[in-house]
Amino acid sequence: MAALLLAVAVVLLPFNTGSTTVFVVLNLLIVVAAVVDWVLAPSPGRVGVAREVDAVLRMEEGAAYRWTLQNPIGRRLRVDLADAVPDSLRIGDRRARLDLPARGRRFADRTVTPARRGTIALGAITLRVHGPLRLMMRQADVDVRDTVRVHPAFPSRDDAELALRNALREAEGLRTIRLRGQGTDFESLREYTPDDESRRIDWAATARALKPIVRTYRAERNQRILILLDSGRTMAGRMGREEVADVDEVREGVAPRLEHAMDAAMALTRVATGMGDRVGLVTFSGGVGASVPARTGTAQMTRIVQTLADVQVDLVEPDYRAAFVEALVRNQRRALVVVLTDLAAAPVAESLAPAVPLLSQRHLVLVASPADPTVRQWAGAAPTDPAGAYRMAAALRSEADRRRSARLLGKVGAQVVDATPDLLPVRLIDTYLDLKSAGRL
Repeated sequence: MAALLLAVAVVLLPFNTGSTTVFVVLNLLIVVAAVVDWVLAPSPGRVGVAREVDAVLRMEEGAAYRWTLQNPIGRRLRVDLADAVPDSLRIGDRRARLDLPARGRRFADRTVTPARRGTIALGAITLRVHGPLRLMMRQADVDVRDTVRVHPAFPSRDDAELALRNALREAEGLRTIRLRGQGTDFESLREYTPDDESRRIDWAATARALKPIVRTYRAERNQRILILLDSGRTMAGRMGREEVADVDEVREGVAPRLEHAMDAAMALTRVATGMGDRVGLVTFSGGVGASVPARTGTAQMTRIVQTLADVQVDLVEPDYRAAFVEALVRNQRRALVVVLTDLAAAPVAESLAPAVPLLSQRHLVLVASPADPTVRQWAGAAPTDPAGAYRMAAALRSEADRRRSARLLGKVGAQVVDATPDLLPVRLIDTYLDLKSAGRL
């Protein structure tokens, strides 16, 4: 503003005075003022600048992002700030203007909502320091390097926690007893009731007590669950967790199929480790990728989430056989092997189904797949125009192919869970708990 007023004065004053000398003097004064203003503006390198953001973020969850500026001199200072935040962090405004009190500090707060997993590097921050006359500014990049890790979205977290609490409550006999008495780990003796199976009667204890006594068992712990996560090309298709409001609306899904599979994997890991079982992870596409040995405990959930953060879709055909061989090498003991993949007809018939017997001879195989909710909605909606009829026909064919794939996998010894992304984690957890309570793990 000051520069603008001076420029207007320089232009208009000579016409009023008709003096060239005045024009030259004014310009000299402006130049001197600009030089003095530039000199008095402190170097951006002297301004203290810091970036505050959590080192670990989660996809699709908002997180605080703060810039802190420290004035190094004894007078007020105006500073413009621009931060080269990557687009994937989805920050509202990368810029801020702060008026700093003498030797004081000010903050500027923003919110980031990451849209991509993995490690994200945050580079230099550009500072532009205004002179006291607001005529000149000094600009420079200040090296403030940070790194943040973005973990996968976990929308089914609440469902998993609820399922775990219910399972633990049932296992402890506080609610409807379902697990108690079904496991093979001896827990206690108690008096016989008409609902007990006669094979549970402990005859030695019965003789001592002179009344029927039965053995109770608790669900076994330290059983093994190995998750095989497909990151091949068929996992790149985007879909949402909810059905579209209008069947005529064609929209892009909110996340690749891989993200929904990760959500299901994390939900299963949370429940299984909470139940005391060991969970491992192997990712694969054209070959075997990352792996996490099977362990139990809360730290295992963190290990698996950290590993998932770096898994990206690889646009190649998944090599199921290589992944299954890796599973066999890593697990000599019987385990529940959960294969998170797509049920596309061709890959299942040509690659997945022929490879399943490698595992099913020793392990219990469960194939889980996220289904597109929009396609399922199209398959069940009455068409209102020719385009809707063609869409419905295509959706019905797609659903029929998935059912055919499930039947084929069932014939070679695999159990299948095929559900939309919002239901898949819960269905997968229920299946795991059913298998565990039935003593099939």
